[in-house]
Amino acid sequence: MKKLITISLAALYILALPVSGVLAQSRPGTLSYYNSQGTTIILNSSNRFTVSVIVDTGGLNSAGADVYTRYNTSQVEFVSGSNGGFYSNLITGWPTSDNGMVNMGAVIPSPAAGEDPQYKNGSGTFATLTFEPATTLAAGDTMTTTLSFDFALGSTTDSNIAGEDASTGDILGSASSTTFTLVGYEADDDDDDDDDTTAGPDISSVSPTSGRADIDIVMYIYGEDFGDDEGTVRIGTRNAEIVNWSDDEIVVIVPQISITSDTSPYQVRVIRDDGEYDTYYGYTYLAAPSTDGDDDDLVDNGLPLAAWFGFIPLNGVAAYWIKRKYFTKAGVPVEEEL
Repeated sequence: MKKLITISLAALYILALPVSGVLAQSRPGTLSYYNSQGTTIILNSSNRFTVSVIVDTGGLNSAGADVYTRYNTSQVEFVSGSNGGFYSNLITGWPTSDNGMVNMGAVIPSPAAGEDPQYKNGSGTFATLTFEPATTLAAGDTMTTTLSFDFALGSTTDSNIAGEDASTGDILGSASSTTFTLVGYEADDDDDDDDDTTAGPDISSVSPTSGRADIDIVMYIYGEDFGDDEGTVRIGTRNAEIVNWSDDEIVVIVPQISITSDTSPYQVRVIRDDGEYDTYYGYTYLAAPSTDGDDDDLVDNGLPLAAWFGFIPLNGVAAYWIKRKYFTKAGVPVEEEL
């Protein structure tokens, strides 16, 4: 039986959050996988495919989540993962991949002194995961593979959606596995078309998907067919400063704007030098937090400090602090003294 955890008054003061009044047994949250092509996916020209991890809080406030995705290493290999933007702060050092398991975690920004936490409520993209077949598929050939979540109801050491405080606890109630049929990439050879055309640009993800409106934010745009020659990137109607441009990755400086409250998402548009474009939704500008004139607790990306060292967040939320402080992946309690 796990021992009761005693937390000092100082820690309670730091971790104190509003009580939701929702019973810990109420777990309406869900996790699922999504690809715009459905469950039959034609691989891209790099012989890869991307799947979005969708989080739904079930109408409850949430402070963060960590997600363990299982995959069959004999069928596919993990390539990369990026924050989907539902929670703005990707935990330092993640994603990790080992023995057929990808682990990613993200949390809300830590509130400035005197401000309420910006809890998330609803559904959105938690992360985007990119895989490739372990063996190259010939054009038109097919194979099936299944992605599933490491999840057991009530466990604190697998996939979780954290509620807004320790009394709410884990609100994840179900996590759906999905079997995908993969189809080998086949170039479109149209003998009736004399034009030397290529596919339009394709944005797979951007990172970050939110940031302070009053400082320079570096944005990474991932995808394919951006072209080797520099084009244009627009955030809303404003052109972004191009830092680096390649066929599968673009780095830009997000243009600053003047706001007094957080905005709705702006579209991110990549316009290739030949005029072809793709649009991603979207990027959210965040108003500058009130720090009473002291900006020492802000990092360069415009978000309050939320760095994680080992299992302990400097400014986390109660549910995650307790989980990461006191339990390992194997569920074995660790040091209980603060």
